[in-house]
Amino acid sequence: MSPAAKNGLMLAVLVLALVGAAFFFKRSGTERTYPDDPTLATQWVCVKCGKHYSLTPSQYKAWLDSKDKVRRDPNFSGRIVVFWCDDCREFQVVRAKVDRATGKWLPTSDAAGNPIPVNADAGKTEGQ
Repeated sequence: MSPAAKNGLMLAVLVLALVGAAFFFKRSGTERTYPDDPTLATQWVCVKCGKHYSLTPSQYKAWLDSKDKVRRDPNFSGRIVVFWCDDCREFQVVRAKVDRATGKWLPTSDAAGNPIPVNADAGKTEGQ
């Protein structure tokens, strides 16, 4: 292979690599959209007043990005999320499970992030 052919091939590989890198970095910087579909909603309940919240992925993301809607505690693990309750005016809103038999909303943790075991047979949290 002649030196001119080698240089041309090397230049083509370099251009292809640069175009690929530019595409990769441009694509990874795009904003992700979250659906606003009620069938994908997660259930949340205030452990103090019992107010129910059904948050779509879009609403959840908006609340999570809000500076005043989510408790930011360095002692919490990344899995614990506690939201602000507008009725109680406190950080008391935690994930909930809905008992299909009774329709009762049961918190999965307390506002401090401690898990609350749920007795599935009675539809009550333990200790109630």
